[in-house]
Amino acid sequence: MNKAREYLRRARQAIDTVNPNRHEAAYMGAAMSATGDTAGAVRFIMLTEPREDLHFQLHLKRDPGLKWLKSKWGKDLLIPDPKKP
Repeated sequence: MNKAREYLRRARQAIDTVNPNRHEAAYMGAAMSATGDTAGAVRFIMLTEPREDLHFQLHLKRDPGLKWLKSKWGKDLLIPDPKKP
């Protein structure tokens, strides 16, 4: 676990931690949660705007490392899928 946290620390140095793009937010969120910081992962993911971006929502809803968002943790992050015409 210490090695994973070290990789996570190094990844933070390589990205924009104030305005992460949708991929940075998704991947860092998954990594943060995997190392035990789920609350921090939610806060980090919430930095991404627009949160309604369909591509971003697909990451949040479909990436295996973010399955935990289907629980209470995703309450303020996941938006309903668009209605089919």
